Amino acid sequence: MQRITLLICVFSLWIGTASAQEVPEEQRSLISKVTATWCINCGTWGWDFFRDLIDETSSDQVVMMATHYSGDLVNPTSSAIVDNFSISGQPRFMLGTEDQNVTSGSTATKLTQIKNTVEADAQNSPVANAGILAELSNGMILVSSKTKFFQEADGEFYLAVYVVEDNLVNTQSGQGANALHKHILRAGMSADAFGTELMNGNIAAGTEFEREFELAVDPSWNLDNVELVTVIWQKVNNKYEFVNANPYDGELTTIVSINELAAAGNQVRAWTETGSGNLQVNLTLTQAVDRAQIEVYDFQGQLLDVVHSGELDSGEWRFESQASNWATGIYIVQLVTERGTLTEKVWKP
Repeated sequence: MQRITLLICVFSLWIGTASAQEVPEEQRSLISKVTATWCINCGTWGWDFFRDLIDETSSDQVVMMATHYSGDLVNPTSSAIVDNFSISGQPRFMLGTEDQNVTSGSTATKLTQIKNTVEADAQNSPVANAGILAELSNGMILVSSKTKFFQEADGEFYLAVYVVEDNLVNTQSGQGANALHKHILRAGMSADAFGTELMNGNIAAGTEFEREFELAVDPSWNLDNVELVTVIWQKVNNKYEFVNANPYDGELTTIVSINELAAAGNQVRAWTETGSGNLQVNLTLTQAVDRAQIEVYDFQGQLLDVVHSGELDSGEWRFESQASNWATGIYIVQLVTERGTLTEKVWKP
């Protein structure tokens, strides 16, 4: 399972937000298992079938979610998504919003059918897809997204970002008190389960939409096993139809906060040089860093220059950015490392 990278940062300005996301021109399927922790069939043949789907389909072609509508793992988002399916009973296996009518006696046949459909759909050109950047600040997951339409479209489109947790230990009828649950839908990052509206109307090919999301981290989540997933929905006759899905492909890592980095004596200082007008950046590092990047942004978050990228030994460093043609105003210099980020503001007259 691929996991999210959450960077701990006290600098409130979003640097390099939606303009930096990659939006892959790829089509993925969405497989949802409608389930409940008290359901015996969900924990027997349905349990095995969901694992077979995980094993037999490619993560490059499909996103998996176990959507609990009842029991210990239900939440408002999963409940609303199941309601949108307009089905009854459990377990049910949905491809997009279409019930695959899987029964205990048809699992082998249905596995082949679903696998073939997923592979075929992955060859299609997507109508739209989304990419995100994620950040963790003061117990909040902050997400900046970009959605791109690769084809002309018409209708009411929404973007949702979901929190999905893998390998969650919880009771399950048929499996016992310490069952290892796969790909559990934990929450949505919007007040509405189907996200925030992108547009209602005609959308030209090449159109891009930028949206931001935030959600408090639930202390019960194991962030080592969490990923963020985007899903684009189209609302048709009061029902949300699946368009595309995309998992965030970073790693979830814990990085020392800026305050700790600064407390160790590391410093970044910047000023503009009289006469030339160029930007001077001085660093003081108390220990070597394997991967460091020094970036310069304008105050709107536009990346202007990367003055260094690579290893840095401990000690004093001096770099220069050719800023003589930049407009008068405030600029942001960031030292970005695996142990955190240091930020300096500089005024250019």
